[in-house]
Order: sequence, then structure tokens, then C-alpha cells
Amino acid sequence: MATTLEEIVGTWHRTEKYSGADHYLQFKTDGTWRYAFAVDKFEDEPVIEGEFWFRGTEFHWKFTSHTNPDCPCLAVSGKATGVYQLQVLANGNLKSVNIRDPCLPRAKCWDGAEWEPMR
Repeated sequence: MATTLEEIVGTWHRTEKYSGADHYLQFKTDGTWRYAFAVDKFEDEPVIEGEFWFRGTEFHWKFTSHTNPDCPCLAVSGKATGVYQLQVLANGNLKSVNIRDPCLPRAKCWDGAEWEPMR
């Protein structure tokens, strides 16, 4: 189980396409993250940006910006923080498991997703 920022810092690729697209996550040492459909889009065209932190074995994350300003997961919606566990698999991948997430679109995308490191 990942429990520290240091264990997940870097770029991760979802092992299976979701909604027909590749998905990439980038966790940074300052506790921020970015989500994009291509590695070269993190700087100029991230789809989502946010903050994350750990509380024991719980991984907390929230959206602070989204290309869709009406996204129900944005912090201003009151459904800001999703809580997951990040299982570290034998092959070094992460698997996200939903503990509680009031934002259904995020939970649908993230629950059970497996991510491979691109560090």
C-alpha cells in the first residue's frame, strides 16, 4: 500500500484505455498533480489539475481545475475530495481502490484502475 508522497511521485500511465483514450497522471513533490491524455500535454494542456495528500493508508485527492468548468468534481462543487487506497502491485504498478468518493464521474474512472510507472 502506498502511504507516502515519495512512493508515487512521477508519471503514471493507465494500463487500459478509458473511454477510448490513453490517460496519464503526474504526481509532483509539492503535493500537486496533473492529468492529461498525452505525456507532452502536462505543461500546456492538462485536462485536470489538483492537490493530493496521504492520511495513513488513505490517499486523498481533489480537483482544483478542469478543462470543463462545470465538472462536478471541482473543489467549489462541495464534492472535492476523493479518498482511495493505492495498492502497490508486485509488478510495481499502482491500483486505485475507492474508499469514498462523492464525485461519481471520478469514482467511475478511478476505482480499480491500474497505473504503470513511467519514471
